[in-house]
Amino acid sequence: MKPLLVKAVTDSRGRTLKRYSPEPVRRVISAQSAATMRRILKTVITEGGTGVKAAVDGYTAGGKTGTAQKIDETGTYAADRYVSSFIGFVPVEHPELVILVVVDEPQVQRYGGIVAAPVFRQIALKSLTYLNIPPGTDATRLRVSREHRADG
Repeated sequence: MKPLLVKAVTDSRGRTLKRYSPEPVRRVISAQSAATMRRILKTVITEGGTGVKAAVDGYTAGGKTGTAQKIDETGTYAADRYVSSFIGFVPVEHPELVILVVVDEPQVQRYGGIVAAPVFRQIALKSLTYLNIPPGTDATRLRVSREHRADG
């Protein structure tokens, strides 16, 4: 997709003057490869994965933890300086949000799954609630969405 920074331009009364929509540019991987990656990244958040603390109740999520040792002034790995991260998306079946959490030099723990994954969970849950994206499977969400459109 072409990067989209502005969704709409409004006047001082809140009326939409111009609306922008996402524009496909090209497919970078096949649909089959994308589905495989979603399935693999979902396992990171399931039992035994490194990102279980990123799980968002009621939603499917996928992601990747990261823990990188920093370089010190001498050009070697610093024994006590890290960057911890988690990048994830939710819901897995039809992603609505992608969230990157990076913690520079965490103090108590250093692993992305422990430091950054819980922050992802909090941001995702609050954002999904704010955006009125209901919990459940994609099939459930689509059915509710269609029913809502039919009523409105």
